[in-house]
Amino acid sequence: MPLGSTANYSTSTQPSPISESDILHSLLMNRTPEETKQERADWLGWSSHFVAGSVMGTIAGCLCLPGKFQPAFVSATEFPLFLSGLALLGGAIASFYGDELWIGATYRVILPMPPKHSRRSRLTSLGVAIAGSLLVTIALHRLVN
Repeated sequence: MPLGSTANYSTSTQPSPISESDILHSLLMNRTPEETKQERADWLGWSSHFVAGSVMGTIAGCLCLPGKFQPAFVSATEFPLFLSGLALLGGAIASFYGDELWIGATYRVILPMPPKHSRRSRLTSLGVAIAGSLLVTIALHRLVN
């Protein structure tokens, strides 16, 4: 395009077209297609936050390893169960809160985008958090008994 020429850019604010799967899903869920389209989750963002949170949960769990100068908080036989529970719990928290967990809600230079959740993604985060909490509880219960 030559310098100084004007292109015909359209700044239309029309909503994106509704697909057949949106219509079918809205009929099954007894909602309008527009409500169904707005309720979609960003599963790529959910899973990337889940992986990052799992790594952080694993690192937090490794701090509980019995070391040379540290008393044994979790026994070596229960440590894999404890570590996997903390990884699931960290992943669930990170996938639920998204960027707000990493950046913080008060950071004003780059505002954190709230995660795009659907009911299914919220329930998935909650289910994973419950599973992780159960694994940690089972590991600690076995340690006490």
